[in-house]
Amino acid sequence: MQVNKRVAIITGATKGIGRATSIAMLNSGIKCVLISRKKDNKFKKFLENNYNSKNFCFYNTDISKISSIKKIVNFANKKFKKIDILFNNAAYSDFNDFFKNDLKMYEKTFNTNVKGLFFLLQETAKYMIKNKIKGNIINVSSQAGRRGEALVPHYCASKAAVISYTQSSSLALAKFGIRVNAISPGVIDTPLWDVLDRKWAKIENLKIGQKKKLVAKKIPLGRIGNSNEVAELVMFLLSDKSKYITGQTINIDGGAWFS
Repeated sequence: MQVNKRVAIITGATKGIGRATSIAMLNSGIKCVLISRKKDNKFKKFLENNYNSKNFCFYNTDISKISSIKKIVNFANKKFKKIDILFNNAAYSDFNDFFKNDLKMYEKTFNTNVKGLFFLLQETAKYMIKNKIKGNIINVSSQAGRRGEALVPHYCASKAAVISYTQSSSLALAKFGIRVNAISPGVIDTPLWDVLDRKWAKIENLKIGQKKKLVAKKIPLGRIGNSNEVAELVMFLLSDKSKYITGQTINIDGGAWFS
């Protein structure tokens, strides 16, 4: 699916879904500004060995800090002279006993998953409107945003907020020809899930990897998803085949949740 001659900002670009989507976009000829909190020299070397270095660049910053938002947009514009796509993927996740979901966890979760996501969306949309670009914005929610979970109240609420912001921004930006959608992944086999699995094992007195197996059994398709499958959905939403879709949050979870 060729959707080239575009420029994308991708947050959380070096791990899991962000990494897979970055590769999918580069394979389609999209130039990428890859945003992450920390340097990932291994991924950088992989891209340098497989892609033209003129088609991508890295920018290390923390989107939870409001001062980073305009810097990201300015950097992308300076590098590639345009921005057509924003893939709002960066997220923070943690959980604990309900009464241990404290203010510190709340602020860290909401500052990244909600504040950073919305204000980067807003700043990117301003740029698109000013430059008369009919852009495409995709936010990453989660099946956790569809329902509450006792151990993960802050994360669930933050991802529900992503769905709401997707709807509101799609209405505000439709008249400018800017589409805004979200995806709602279920359990996806990423490095983050390995971290969470270890914590679940500690809290629920399980063996490492046992939570993954228990969760997989409950999924109608009988398995956990992978990042490449999510990237394929993102590429569909970036293509003209989805040009009449906006304001939607599309589940990709093996049938775990209907909406």
